[in-house]
Amino acid sequence: MSTAGGVWGMGSDPVCSGNLWVAGDDFGVQVSRNGGRDWTITAQHFRCRFVSCDGKVDLFGQADGDADPRLYYSRDDGETFSALTSAGHKFHGVQGLAVDRTGKIWVSWNSCTVVDPADGASSVDSPGVQLEFDKSELAH
Repeated sequence: MSTAGGVWGMGSDPVCSGNLWVAGDDFGVQVSRNGGRDWTITAQHFRCRFVSCDGKVDLFGQADGDADPRLYYSRDDGETFSALTSAGHKFHGVQGLAVDRTGKIWVSWNSCTVVDPADGASSVDSPGVQLEFDKSELAH
């Protein structure tokens, strides 16, 4: 695996045993289907910082030709990706991604937004879900 430019995100898929995913600015998104012995670049190249997987794959990055990063999703284990956000919709300061087994994507940025790919791109335009917790519990 060539990782020029550095690895920004990693994911280990608990559903597809042995699948590991890495994301980077220069080398794109790569997958290993045999526990890290061999690596393959996805068919669509992304300059990417975050990747998450759980039988489905989501990533936050720029495909070739994109001016800004977008949220992308794959229902077929990374064979093809489709954009879930329009070119004009931007998440600023994304800190992490998670996809659950139902396919919902959790985006951590200035709040936590839940995106359901089954609802299409319109779901990301709704206000983010604010997660409330007692910060004093973090000290324990």
